[in-house]
Amino acid sequence: MAYQKQFNLTTGEITGVEALLRLKDENGNILPNDKIIPQIEGESLFSLVVLESLAQLAKFLAVKDKIGFKDATLYLNVSAHTIMHPQFCSIFTDFVDQHNLKDNQFGLEVTETAELSDLAVACESLKLLKSKGIKIALDDFGAGYSSLSYLRDLPITLVKLDKNFSQTVSREDTQELVKFVVTICKNMDLGMLAEGIETKEEEETFIKLGCQKGQGYFHHRPQFLEQFKEEF
Repeated sequence: MAYQKQFNLTTGEITGVEALLRLKDENGNILPNDKIIPQIEGESLFSLVVLESLAQLAKFLAVKDKIGFKDATLYLNVSAHTIMHPQFCSIFTDFVDQHNLKDNQFGLEVTETAELSDLAVACESLKLLKSKGIKIALDDFGAGYSSLSYLRDLPITLVKLDKNFSQTVSREDTQELVKFVVTICKNMDLGMLAEGIETKEEEETFIKLGCQKGQGYFHHRPQFLEQFKEEF
C-alpha cells in the first residue's frame, strides 16, 4: 500500500490519508490499477486482495500516531463489487473491533469500477459500518456511475470530486459545477474534497469556490510506509 495525505486547503491540516493499492509484476514494476483491478474483481481473488490490504493497513495503524497521522482518518478504497460481497460488513466491522478503532479513525472510499447492483443492500451495509464509526466517502464523484441518488440514498459523509474537475477547474462551466456540488454538500452537511490538485492556482480556485479539502501531487505524492518511517 502507498499512502497519500489529504489536507484542509485553508489551514494545511492533514485531515486524512488514503491507502492506495499497488500491485507489482515480477520485475518490481507497478501495474496500472485501471488495468489490473477489473481483472481481479472475481469474487475469490478480490476478497483475498481486500484481506491482504487490511493486513497492510494494520502495519500502518501500528505506527500512525508516531508518523504524524494521529488525528487523520485512514481511508481504504472499496469497489461496488466489494460492497456486494456477502461478507463485506463482517470483514470491516471485525477489523474495527480487532484494532479498537475509535469513531472517524477509519473510512471507506466507495469507488465505481462497477455499478452498485442493489442500492438498497449497499445502503444497509454502509449504514451498519457508519454506525461503527466508519466514515463513508463517495470517490470520483462526477465520473463513472456516480449520481445524485447516491448522495440521497447512501450514508455518505464525504464527497470526493473526480480529478477531472481539478484538470478543468479554470473553466467557467467546471467552476459552476463545483459551486453546485459545494451547495449540495453544505445543505446535506457533507464534507467535500477535490482530488488531483497539481498546482497552486487549482488549490486557490477550489478555496474560492468553497471546497474545503483536497489532495493531489501539489500537496503530497503517495509514499510507502517505510518512507514515512524514515522521515521520523
